[in-house]
Amino acid sequence: MMKYDATVMRSIAHIARGAMYAPPAKERGRAAEGSMGISDYRFVKPPVSLWMYWPEGAFLVASVAAPIVAWAIWRNGAMVSRFGAVGLVFAAIAEFYMLNRMNKKHLLNAWRAKTNEDPWDFSRAANIIGYLALFAGVLNTILWGFGDLLLGT
Repeated sequence: MMKYDATVMRSIAHIARGAMYAPPAKERGRAAEGSMGISDYRFVKPPVSLWMYWPEGAFLVASVAAPIVAWAIWRNGAMVSRFGAVGLVFAAIAEFYMLNRMNKKHLLNAWRAKTNEDPWDFSRAANIIGYLALFAGVLNTILWGFGDLLLGT
């Protein structure tokens, strides 16, 4: 079993609370940690392209395409409603894939904090994929619930 020092344990505790950890301010020669906000910490913007997120992108394309294909084939709101549910599953898979990546990033940030490196922030590509997954999820939820009313049977 691995033994962890206090810095790693503080990092893990911060991650569990949903915050990103950087070493306390007193270790960086700044004011006390309690007087700092999250914006006072230094983060590194990772150089990541959208191509890194191609699996999430494929699921998001499938999420949006499912109800469109259903409408093109059947021209029936009830079928669009059913395929809205399928599209929502694809959007959820994309989001869970993304959350798995974020979990790995948070654990690596704990290691970076332990080795006195600046933690990585969320990349622009990750933010874009997150917002697209949210949009696809909301769109497909609306289609699932009201597709037959919006498009007729």
